[in-house]
Amino acid sequence: REPSEPRAPRATANPFLEVRDAPVALPLALAATGAVVGALLWAGIVYATGMEIGYVAWALGGLVGGGCMLGGGRGPLLAAAAALLAFVGIAGGRIYGTSLLVEHQIDAVVSVFTPGGFAAMKRAALTEADDERPAAPFVETAVEDYDEATAAEVAELAEAERQFRERLRDPSFTFEVWRDQQVAAIRSQVSLWDVLKSTFGLIDVLFVLLGLSTAYGIVARAGVTSGR
Repeated sequence: REPSEPRAPRATANPFLEVRDAPVALPLALAATGAVVGALLWAGIVYATGMEIGYVAWALGGLVGGGCMLGGGRGPLLAAAAALLAFVGIAGGRIYGTSLLVEHQIDAVVSVFTPGGFAAMKRAALTEADDERPAAPFVETAVEDYDEATAAEVAELAEAERQFRERLRDPSFTFEVWRDQQVAAIRSQVSLWDVLKSTFGLIDVLFVLLGLSTAYGIVARAGVTSGR
């Protein structure tokens, strides 16, 4: 009986060999493209609807993982890279979409400031004496009940109105200057980070994890299938 030929050693799964033998640039480029497209779509949906839709994170993960797989990506390392790109796309889309929404809300508030209203305030400041209280105060106050306000709060409000009337009498104090100051004051009170925190809940964490696991799973399963 002739001795049988020695069997070739069985190949073992090695993620580094998989990356070495497989294309890397194309799958990563397609995955990054999917992340950018998904982020822009998410931002557009947030801007159009005024709310976060968690399912978009899931779909974004599928877009990134699918792009990586179509480019020939396989194996756990490229799967992890796809998951990372999906996270970047999810975070970028959410931040960009929320910033667009905040800007839209600021623009809505600023639209209340009109040249006609500013001109009326200027005329009132030029025609009324300093000791006359205007029908509508020039400066809004946080005091809800004027009758119950302390003497210090009333004095502070009166001084603010007096200073604003003086500025209205200045010819260089135009509507554009006043509007820009109002916009700056609004922006100083609105924090994008605070808005992001207030609109992010446990359900959002779930959908983010689903998006990451989807991106990872698509590429990882492609590696298993190609190895059979």
